[in-house]
Amino acid sequence: MKWIIIFCLGFAWLISLGYANEVEMYITQGDNYTNQGFYDEAIALYQKALAFDSRSAQTYRALGIAYAKKGDFDKPIDYYQSIAQKNPNSAQANYELGVAYENKKETDRAIEYFQKAIQINPAYAEAYHSLGDVYGIRGEYEKEAAYLRKALRLNPHYGIDIYYIHEIPYGRKIIYYKAIESFKKAVEIDPGFIEAYYDLAELYRNLAKIYSREVNLYNAVKYWQKIIRLKPDNAKVYYILGTTFWEMGNNDKAIYYLYKAIQRGYNNPVAIYYNLSSLYLARSEYNRAIKSLQNIICIKPEDAEAHYRLGWAYGLKRNKAAVLKQSDRLRKLNRNDLAEKLSRFLGGNIL
Repeated sequence: MKWIIIFCLGFAWLISLGYANEVEMYITQGDNYTNQGFYDEAIALYQKALAFDSRSAQTYRALGIAYAKKGDFDKPIDYYQSIAQKNPNSAQANYELGVAYENKKETDRAIEYFQKAIQINPAYAEAYHSLGDVYGIRGEYEKEAAYLRKALRLNPHYGIDIYYIHEIPYGRKIIYYKAIESFKKAVEIDPGFIEAYYDLAELYRNLAKIYSREVNLYNAVKYWQKIIRLKPDNAKVYYILGTTFWEMGNNDKAIYYLYKAIQRGYNNPVAIYYNLSSLYLARSEYNRAIKSLQNIICIKPEDAEAHYRLGWAYGLKRNKAAVLKQSDRLRKLNRNDLAEKLSRFLGGNIL
């Protein structure tokens, strides 16, 4: 009799293990579909997982996420409430209900559940952060700022969001400086926090538009260069550095960083070559300007502006035949307006 009981218990355990494996398989496959944007297929797989285990909080959570990403904000509430009913003392379940209500723009309910999550877990940084977001949506900016700061104290990575605190009783310049203080604290705690360095640079660049232009642009450059030291292949930051040095009047460094952006595979090389052509024309380096414009045409053969500028550059070199060639090309592109401008350029005794 003892052996029969042991066998039955072992058999039941194997069956439950098989069910667990099935549930995990369906959830994993569903997650892959969710990540690819195939939400209906993901939902079908999560429903299969529920058929094996109707109490799986993981499956309810996955269903809620899939429906929300699909744009259905009602069903996630049902699923998250199922989790919360089974786990009333779960901070995460209450937090997820808050997110679901926030997605539905029901801010009172969202606040209610975010606060429940915080009551259960007073160190729940995400809940403080989401409360700040909701109060920001409602225009209650002092509360928004207070909760975002609480989130920051618990998790330095929320330093980025302090930038979005609205201009409560302060002027714009004061708000920027308050944001800068928060970001600096974040990078003190986490010196590898690239996003915070990026936002520090952007803040200083914005400050440069209203106050101490040269000093603030210098500070912006300092933080972008820190990003480069942490992530040397960040092509976008090389591009930003190039355009910023151009703005500062340092054309040598502008050209250096723009070429670095190309070498690192910046996703808009046409913009870089346009900048380079302008820089070279300003320095009367016509051959290099022409080369930059030719690079644009190699990438975008029907870029009329590039053909027009190329004709202009050839004109500055007094190459009449090359100017006429670009003028003809513009007419074939149905840009007679630009072709006429080149013709007037030729007729102005510049050649």
